[in-house]
Amino acid sequence: METKEISITYETLFELLRREKNRDELQSMSPTFYKDLVDYLAAKNQLMPKDMSHPDSRRIIIQMENTAKIIRELYERREKKILFMALNKSRTGSSIVDTSCLLDEERKLFEDLLFILENSRRGILCNLLNARLPDICPIKNDGLVEPVKTEQTDELANESMKRVRLLVSVPKLIGTELETYGPFEQDQVVRLPNEIANVLITKGSAEEV
Repeated sequence: METKEISITYETLFELLRREKNRDELQSMSPTFYKDLVDYLAAKNQLMPKDMSHPDSRRIIIQMENTAKIIRELYERREKKILFMALNKSRTGSSIVDTSCLLDEERKLFEDLLFILENSRRGILCNLLNARLPDICPIKNDGLVEPVKTEQTDELANESMKRVRLLVSVPKLIGTELETYGPFEQDQVVRLPNEIANVLITKGSAEEV
């Protein structure tokens, strides 16, 4: 079976964050960064020993926690720069705002922010300057995040979780969205995301109930 090459390491993530921190402009990243990052996190999870008391378990968990901090800070720094880019373009109407370093998902965020800012600017500032009361056009959900009904949200949440009994003590775990679970005691019954639950079941550390 062919082994998939992982193009991201802890060191490359640290370097990406260092560049983003030290420079005012949004930095260039691989178009496949998010996919590569998910592959890297999945590979790290696979390295977790079956025996949670194994010395390597704690080392991997600590590295995953540090990785989560880097990813969060990297995202938030880029998010702040994208917001500033949209704000600058909305205020100046400039066509020279450099968007070449935006990832596809970030470009969508930039365009949505710009639309909201320009709509607000026209509806509030322009009307006030013309001695009129603010009048903001309602923003349709076209192209924006569409609200999900509560029933649908609950149903999706239930489908993505699994109830398991821990057969061993389990330290803190990190999910695919960088959320944390645990630590848990032996024989404790908990609900976990399918991905985490399946890994624990496969390694004999938990059983579905």
